[in-house]
Amino acid sequence: MSIGFKVGGKDNSSMKKNLLKILLIIVLACLAAVAIFLFLGYQELNSLESEYTKEELFKLCSEGKVDMYGCVTGGAW
Repeated sequence: MSIGFKVGGKDNSSMKKNLLKILLIIVLACLAAVAIFLFLGYQELNSLESEYTKEELFKLCSEGKVDMYGCVTGGAW
């Protein structure tokens, strides 16, 4: 015999499981978005490196014309 609350015919444990599944999906979606953002920033910096010298790329990074994370990880700084 269960002594739990029932809401809409469901008990608390199934609601908690559904909530955890939803939270897991949200976290995975956020991680995927961050990974895509970082990858695109890295690709942008690599394409810029083929067009500019390190000094020119450093100047673009200093002026804020390209992604800061890409500047740091790409070696401009």
